[in-house]
Amino acid sequence: MKKPILSVKAIAFVFILNVVAGVSAFAQTGSTTFNGLPVLRSATISSPTLDVVFGYSNYDGNNAFIINGITVPLLNSGWFNNAGQHSATNQNYVCGFEYGTIFNNFFAVDLSNLSSHGITPPITSVVLHVNRYESVPASGTFDYKLFNVTNSYATINQDYNPSDATGIAIHNDLGNGTMYADVVLDKTMPNNTYIDIPLNSAGIAAMNAAIGSTFVVGGTGSPNAIVVPVPYWAIALVFLAIGLLVVIRFRRRQFAA
Repeated sequence: MKKPILSVKAIAFVFILNVVAGVSAFAQTGSTTFNGLPVLRSATISSPTLDVVFGYSNYDGNNAFIINGITVPLLNSGWFNNAGQHSATNQNYVCGFEYGTIFNNFFAVDLSNLSSHGITPPITSVVLHVNRYESVPASGTFDYKLFNVTNSYATINQDYNPSDATGIAIHNDLGNGTMYADVVLDKTMPNNTYIDIPLNSAGIAAMNAAIGSTFVVGGTGSPNAIVVPVPYWAIALVFLAIGLLVVIRFRRRQFAA
């Protein structure tokens, strides 16, 4: 009677060990995907070949900075890659990695006439409101940050060919400096939804200092996790296995009594 019980116990124990080993490879985010499933995150992904956010983006009249609760449309957006390439007429703002090429992006807003938007300084709150377009691949999460930009808008809004030293410097500028925001983007979200990225106190102060001119923020980031939606039946199996082990332990004590 004891032998088959020990065998079942061994099977249950191995099953639980496998579940624990699998789950321990991840850390719980405490969040869910857009369809409500629990989300787990893995360690940072290194050297991705293709992992971008804001893919296939273009001009969107709804993209804006929401300043003191009032929407101010963007003046411009775009990207610079690590080779320094940029097209002034291309408002695509892709960010991430594409087969060895790194894309940083930027967003610009005209603050020369805030009163025309009904905004009276000082600026007390700022939110970047943008269409997320597409994420490729549509899995995992992306750690996206906004930074100050030291280059002028006039310098940024020009064409730069690959290997241009100024273009390379601007690319680096967009991803360094004083950080204005740090958010984790869930790449499983549906395409063409909008996200709101609030600027911190440093970003708000910088925008106040830029009143009367053009304000530019730079964006950079990296894929940092694999999002794993966990089916509820899988969670139930874990508890079932734990319950099975408890029952077996109880029955073994009965046989030993």
